[in-house]
Amino acid sequence: MAFTKPEFITEVISLSLLNSNGAAMESFSVERGQGIHSGSYFVLFTPSSERFRFQLTGKTTDDKIIRRVKPTEIQIGEVQFDYRSVNYSGRIFPGITANIPLKIKNVGISQNLTLKAMDDLGFIKSLVPNYLFVAENDTAQFSLVMRAPANASSGETSTVTLYATVTSSGKLSNYMVFYVSVTTKVSMRPLGVKKRQIQCCQR
Repeated sequence: MAFTKPEFITEVISLSLLNSNGAAMESFSVERGQGIHSGSYFVLFTPSSERFRFQLTGKTTDDKIIRRVKPTEIQIGEVQFDYRSVNYSGRIFPGITANIPLKIKNVGISQNLTLKAMDDLGFIKSLVPNYLFVAENDTAQFSLVMRAPANASSGETSTVTLYATVTSSGKLSNYMVFYVSVTTKVSMRPLGVKKRQIQCCQR
């Protein structure tokens, strides 16, 4: 965050999330940047799944409290994709079909969702299934089927984008971008034991 006239601000106290009625749901402390960013402020927080507006509270140089509300109302996506908790390494092998497990969590009302996927190298073959009913606060699992050509080089990386839309309206609920890399198989050959021949001589 940066102010157009930071010289009039001595302190930024908090950043609050206001609901549709203007009541504060949560407040977070704000810190001033360092060095070349000393004229800016930053805050780390986890946004609410409800609709909210930002309210900033601070103090001016003449020790007055100042509050500013950003009029734009923000709605976080009602569904959340997850691939980190399903033990997926982010790699596929050339010429071998890979079924990548994925999860989608619905933090909104129960709904039917349509899933779509695309990637820039054309490795995606299908989504199974590509239509899901996900109840409120429930999680469903699906698979992304990918296959790199047999002649794909190790290290080739495809950018994958997943979309979830509400089936009845076509409204985008959320999307996710992640990367899939091609890796080559490492053949594990048993280590041979070389026998030493010992010659003994009798005197």
